[in-house]
Amino acid sequence: MNEKAPAPRVPISWKVAALVILGYCLVTPGLMAVSGVEYDEIFRSADNAISAALIPLAAGAVYLVIVLAILRWDHVFSDPGRLPMNKLLWAPLIVMIVAALFRYVGAPGDIPFDLVAVIIGCGVLVGFTEETVFRGILLRSLRAGERPEVQIVLIVSLAFGLFHLTNLAVGSPPAAAVVQVIIATLSGFVLYFARRATGLLIAGMALHGFWDISTFLAGTEEGFTSTFGNIAQGLTFANLALAVFAFIWLYRKQRNLRLTESGSLEGA
Repeated sequence: MNEKAPAPRVPISWKVAALVILGYCLVTPGLMAVSGVEYDEIFRSADNAISAALIPLAAGAVYLVIVLAILRWDHVFSDPGRLPMNKLLWAPLIVMIVAALFRYVGAPGDIPFDLVAVIIGCGVLVGFTEETVFRGILLRSLRAGERPEVQIVLIVSLAFGLFHLTNLAVGSPPAAAVVQVIIATLSGFVLYFARRATGLLIAGMALHGFWDISTFLAGTEEGFTSTFGNIAQGLTFANLALAVFAFIWLYRKQRNLRLTESGSLEGA
């Protein structure tokens, strides 16, 4: 006999999700902003990374655990049914993993062990917190509104991209912040495909963390470049274009596809 999932304590709504996002912005980017560490110096030492990244991210994780317990929403971490995938939607996932591997190989070879350990912790926490907020809570709230999946991925990815404007409060140059918004928005499509491919949010968490750790390692030394790092950068920009192409395909071929609360597909 199957037991029914507990009823939500708070109605599933995009307005509630927006408040959760606002709260997360106040907690994690807020603590980063008051850490006293310059944006470009965050991953130059273990102490900086702990103060300006690890502690704020850990606080954000605690905040989200409390929020999830209060909301008691279902299907935040898993889909009620499986959405179709094809080679085009898988391709950006594979390219993102390959690009990250090149970045790992091309990272500075003399990073202190304590800094590496903190960076790994930050990567795990970023994967958990940002995926829970955007492709977890926000995505779940939008599905409750019976929107087509292509509309949901666009809204979630735009929200994820705009969230990176909070880097301005941490000291990121405006031009760099705008570039981050664009890259994060397009990367959001790829991270959505990770959840879609497996039906599980943890897949996106793992990919997100794996990617960010490689990025953090590359930022431990000012002005550092390597052949492998340059290859990773080229693959990254090519993959962003591939992600756009995949989204356009979704819009043209599956613009009405919707995943219902019961897990069935409509509008295929």
